[in-house]
Amino acid sequence: MRMFVSTPSAVKAPSVEEYLTRRREAAKEERKTPSFLPFLCAFAPSRETAFQFGVLVRRSVVAVILTIFGGVFYSSVYAAEPDLIRLTTDGHLKQRPCWSPDGQQVVFARHQGDTIFLFLRDVKTGKEERLTKQTFPEYDAVFSPDGKELLLSFDKVSPNQGDIEVHRLTLADRMLVPLATTQGALSHEESPGWSPEGQRFAFTSTRHGNQELYVADIKGGEWLRLTEDLAIDA
Repeated sequence: MRMFVSTPSAVKAPSVEEYLTRRREAAKEERKTPSFLPFLCAFAPSRETAFQFGVLVRRSVVAVILTIFGGVFYSSVYAAEPDLIRLTTDGHLKQRPCWSPDGQQVVFARHQGDTIFLFLRDVKTGKEERLTKQTFPEYDAVFSPDGKELLLSFDKVSPNQGDIEVHRLTLADRMLVPLATTQGALSHEESPGWSPEGQRFAFTSTRHGNQELYVADIKGGEWLRLTEDLAIDA
């Protein structure tokens, strides 16, 4: 698996109404051509941030963390010839590495056998630990702006298929709190992302049939649906 990254540029976020209008107008073309969003949490933290509908964009990027053929690597983006520093050598598939806000740690998912578990790694010392003791597949972990919590996805086992939910993990006591879960008919909630102030989070859900983007308060409450078209939004 390869992860490609590039330096994002500053953008002015339109209103929700403007965004939905644009998405409706672009729906026809989106059905013809798949669209992709970079996993921007792969960039090292910096002081300037912008938030546009759940996607955290970091500017003044100084380094990136990326996966190449399943390994996790670290590199500066400003060096004339960037050196890749390999962080993992176990031979297992890793995916979706994400920096801590202070740039000292990386969280990522490791595939080993039939398991997918999240690990936290200190970039300097190489010390590594599993984040939870759950037996369900877990992935999509992203740090809160203050670095004290994580959002992550669990794929719970249900009859003949999975049931993906978004949970919040407090690093101090490893307490897990469900945030976006199946209500009624089976649905998948995944790919969470924090707002810069840490009060909201964005995620995808198939609650209404198609995979769409939603925003909700981190303390609970109603979901705000951001997209409504036939394309798969993620």
